[in-house]
Amino acid sequence: MIEAASVYSHYESLIENSVKDPETDPYRSKYKAICCLNGFLDVMTTFGTIKQGFESSPNELHILCLRAAVLFLVGKLKCETNEAGIAETLLLESLSKASATLDVQKTLQLKLSILNQLGLIYCDLSKHEQAEGVLLEAISLYEETKNMSDKLWCVKDIFYGKIVDQNVSDDNLESENTLTLYYIAQVYQHLGKSSESAKYCSLTLRKQLERGVTDTIYWALNCATLSQYFASRNFFEEARHHLAAASWMMEKISLEVQENNEGLERYHYRLADIQRCWAKYDLLLIDHSWELVQETPVEKHELHFNCPRFPEAEIARFEDVPFQTARTFEEARVIFLHGQKMLNAAKSYYSLEDRATDYFEIVQEHSHLYRSLAKFEVDNGRESKMHRRRIDMLEDILKVMNKTLYLNVAQQIYFELGETYSDLFALKLEKVEALKKLHDHATLPAVVKANQVAEKAIKVFTEFLDLYRDKNGKIPESLGEDNIRPVLLARFYIGRFTSKFYSTDTKKIIQSFRSAIEHFEYVIQYCANSKLAKDLLSEELPVCTEMVQLLSLKIQRIVNP
Repeated sequence: MIEAASVYSHYESLIENSVKDPETDPYRSKYKAICCLNGFLDVMTTFGTIKQGFESSPNELHILCLRAAVLFLVGKLKCETNEAGIAETLLLESLSKASATLDVQKTLQLKLSILNQLGLIYCDLSKHEQAEGVLLEAISLYEETKNMSDKLWCVKDIFYGKIVDQNVSDDNLESENTLTLYYIAQVYQHLGKSSESAKYCSLTLRKQLERGVTDTIYWALNCATLSQYFASRNFFEEARHHLAAASWMMEKISLEVQENNEGLERYHYRLADIQRCWAKYDLLLIDHSWELVQETPVEKHELHFNCPRFPEAEIARFEDVPFQTARTFEEARVIFLHGQKMLNAAKSYYSLEDRATDYFEIVQEHSHLYRSLAKFEVDNGRESKMHRRRIDMLEDILKVMNKTLYLNVAQQIYFELGETYSDLFALKLEKVEALKKLHDHATLPAVVKANQVAEKAIKVFTEFLDLYRDKNGKIPESLGEDNIRPVLLARFYIGRFTSKFYSTDTKKIIQSFRSAIEHFEYVIQYCANSKLAKDLLSEELPVCTEMVQLLSLKIQRIVNP
């Protein structure tokens, strides 16, 4: 006669020792555990009765519970040893037997475990609809426990015939529910149901917080990462709440990390990541605010996502950042300053010497904050200063960057720098036209400044194109898909700047027009030979065609007045 309790004890011992299995035989202990459990099943089948360690013999319903528990453990092990097909069959049989007992107190936790394991298997097999079904059933089962007064048994209790440790049983229940929430979040991501995935990710984080977070830094990073989904969908209140929770957690553990000096590097690394997530939140909020300002009439409306809140009151201290959209420059500036503060803090970790790529990205993010804030500025001079600030920071990193080593980053920064000059040039032209209307004596100096900006823009876009030249100094006739639009846009921009030079010298004007035509025709010709290029420049191509005709006509009028 075999005691069920001793079988479970032996099973536990084998699983604990499985971490010591050699790499050449990684499943040795798990295979032994499977043999042990299967042997126990055979004994139960052969003799029909089993000693449980009870004072009296167990009834048939409990024997059925025990069979279901054994089948579950074997199925779980089969899953862990990469035998998903067999595991699924065993788990479905286990679920059937557990359901047949009608003993909710003894089998509810077991059924949760079975459903979670099935969900995991279906996920691995890319059967996401089936995974969704069993996991939703698990969630429904867990909800039933809230209305139950009886103490629930865990799998171990079934083997021992009694609740061994109520705290352990309760913890197992919550642990299974946490896994359910985590699994279904992944399932919804695969099914393309991003909002459902985000909701269950948030529920998982909250559950982990309630139960005690084991890896606090990882938890904080997951909160910050999830915030980016909410911010990208304009759910800014929810995004802020998750970022606040991340910052709260990092502050909570900072003293311990500093005192123990354990994991200090990882702490500062992830803290900088969270600070960058804050800055991204600020940027998205400013951009969305501008989109709403452009609407007619202007309406201030916020989107809300039905998302649970973290219960800790301390989190509120980190929610002093606005989540409402800005309507004025002053309101947008408050958001901007917070984003700037976060990026400056992140720079203290992502230094140019140690983490150059990340440092370059932070500078670009800082530039983007200025670009977004500048849209709210109504004063030409102050807006120009913001773009000047962007130019300074982008040019500074180009001076120290190894452009061969960081070629892709250099291409991005050169292009953004050129676009920044384009924004500044538009402001200079606006000022020139305003002064012309007033017949102001300051028109000439303004024209000179506009020409200088155009010359610098052309220089930047030319250097950008140089990054694509081969050893012979030529840009390949066939560009990669990712390079077509930026390269052709650079030629488009150069043509546009060249065509807008102010001059009283007709020879220079004609020369500028002919140079501009050359750049526009390059774009036209490339698009004529490439359908992809034509699609990618669907807006710019008609402008090129129009500019070639217009500039050619202007040249004729100058030559033949």
